[in-house]
Amino acid sequence: MTIATRLTLLLAVPLLILVGLGLFIVYQLNNIEKKGRFVAVTQIESLAELGKISSSLTEMRVSARTYFLTEDEEEQLQSTVSMRHNAAELTRLLAH
Repeated sequence: MTIATRLTLLLAVPLLILVGLGLFIVYQLNNIEKKGRFVAVTQIESLAELGKISSSLTEMRVSARTYFLTEDEEEQLQSTVSMRHNAAELTRLLAH
């Protein structure tokens, strides 16, 4: 084996290893990006559901306050119906 062949091998082998590592890194970064997008979408949906749960709890609290502060029986009945509706909605949201 001549010196030129040896020098060529000494140059080519590290370059091939670097190219292989570069391709592997690009592949891994693409996987990380895909997983990151999935997590971001899932978190946004989860935050939206938490907002709906919070809204339902607030509506239940307002209905309970209205029920106790009003003396009109029709308004108390409307508050009771509203609270039951919000309780059913809350149960559905928590199950989801």
